[in-house]
Amino acid sequence: MIKFENSEYVNTHGTNFKGRLEDISYERLVETFGEPTFKGDMDKISVQWCLEFEDGTVATIYDWETPFKAVHNRLWHVGGFSYKAHELIRETLDFSPMRMDELPAHEQAEYNQYLDDTAFSSPGYPHED
Repeated sequence: MIKFENSEYVNTHGTNFKGRLEDISYERLVETFGEPTFKGDMDKISVQWCLEFEDGTVATIYDWETPFKAVHNRLWHVGGFSYKAHELIRETLDFSPMRMDELPAHEQAEYNQYLDDTAFSSPGYPHED
């Protein structure tokens, strides 16, 4: 089991985007990492987990500019000082995503459109030719 701390005292200043988590429910994140470290209207996000792993790797999980309420979101951004942050988040989740059919039907189409519109729009995200 990978050990980590979820705390407002984790120094996340200077972290940046390292990857995405797709088709992961809010409930799955709460089950795995605990309640979000921060909740509320914070500029372009509404929830954020601030995590420090036992090896000192710092990671954040947040809902960047999503049109969904956090409890309905299934696309998350991972931040950190290195790509190891994304790797450790995925390992901790054991990359066993919840199913899309848990979303209400009217939100599935909207969510799929959102994924299509943003799939390769993030700086640093690998682009397909």
